[in-house]
Amino acid sequence: ITGDVKDFEAALAASNARVIAFGASTAVLGGVVRSFRSIAEVTVEVEKNLGDINRVFGLSTAALQKFSSELFDVSKLTASSFKDASQAALEFSRQGLKAEEVIQRTTDALTLSRLAGLNVANSIEALTATVNGFKETGISTTEVLNKLVAVEQSYAVSAGDLAEALSRTGLAAQEAGVNI
Repeated sequence: ITGDVKDFEAALAASNARVIAFGASTAVLGGVVRSFRSIAEVTVEVEKNLGDINRVFGLSTAALQKFSSELFDVSKLTASSFKDASQAALEFSRQGLKAEEVIQRTTDALTLSRLAGLNVANSIEALTATVNGFKETGISTTEVLNKLVAVEQSYAVSAGDLAEALSRTGLAAQEAGVNI
């Protein structure tokens, strides 16, 4: 009887090990399926965003491929998601800018977002409003970004607060004769 009990315990332990292994492999397989689904969703979103941008630009296939490659580089350089980069690029492309300007402004908006803790939409809005408010001076978004960072480093004020203030008061300051 004791021999049969030991055999039964060994069989039970082996069965338990198989159940645990099956559960672990099922969890891994479920993770892989979710990953593939997520990759498919991101791919569709990327294609949609690039299609939206191209509807505004009307680029050739080669030019769109170059633009998307540059946009991926911007995303990687600024440690931002491609979704954020493509949304910023779409917004800037709707402003009637050329592809090169869109890439530069997207880079600046994503950089401002990372440095100032603003969300991407607020960064786009702040840079656009500031450039439009001071358009007579011909200032670029890169110059605005550099000035915001310089002031932030020199004084006890955040670049995010400055960007939001400039976006609200830029045009009034320009009309009052105040230079950025």
